Amino acid sequence: MLHLTDKTWTLQYAREETPHPEFFFKHSHQNYEILYFVCGDAEYNVEGRFYTLRPHDIVFIPPARFHYLHLQSPAPYERYCFNFEARILPAEDQERLYGLPTVLSAEGNAQLRDCFTRLLGYAKRMREGDLRLLARSSLREILINLFYDSPAAEARRERHNPVIEKVIALIDEHPERDWNAETLARELFLSRSYLQNLFSRYMDVGLKNYINTKKILHAQSMLLSGRRASEVCEACGFRDYSTFYRLFCRIIGCSPGSVSKSE
Repeated sequence: MLHLTDKTWTLQYAREETPHPEFFFKHSHQNYEILYFVCGDAEYNVEGRFYTLRPHDIVFIPPARFHYLHLQSPAPYERYCFNFEARILPAEDQERLYGLPTVLSAEGNAQLRDCFTRLLGYAKRMREGDLRLLARSSLREILINLFYDSPAAEARRERHNPVIEKVIALIDEHPERDWNAETLARELFLSRSYLQNLFSRYMDVGLKNYINTKKILHAQSMLLSGRRASEVCEACGFRDYSTFYRLFCRIIGCSPGSVSKSE
């Protein structure tokens, strides 16, 4: 087990001989995430698209994307995971992040795999401060390798549902609208109960919870850009500030005012 935390990034490594499904909860956040899948029997859900994982796959997850690992069996599961803010990178590299595929294989790229695995060797013989410096350097090296060696995803390893894709696209394109099961079902000419059941079954999370999380993550992004909390509340379609405040604290873990740069 390896766990390093800094102000703008974290690194985790773990191997579980008998992984338990309840440990892999569904979540979303404002940071980027890179997961190096060493071994296991699992698929990964990123915004409603399921990817069958193979040893030495790398999963790249942009901010505000709902994601989770779905175990197919209790086979041993081993992975490395970097979680980081884009601001630790030069502006040029931040733009290059948009071109990365969701899943790519590092099986034939020993140099890229070594960027992850050598961190365990460092951890055994170095003090934490030095290890943290090397981990941040390794993250940059990983990203640069990905920029130059990112094959397109294999369609046969991906499955998705067109209805779920439309729901997610509507919420992402218009986060300010008062979305709920009724308004989304009307937009897609479906029954409310059918849409709710389909979404919960496919995404393994309730539609209301998903909508609230996406709205709050959008609000957090606006606050980080310097917008006032009261202004963001209105822009995100909340009818009253108390509802916005309560949801924000529950999902983000702090108040809107503590995030906003203007308050």
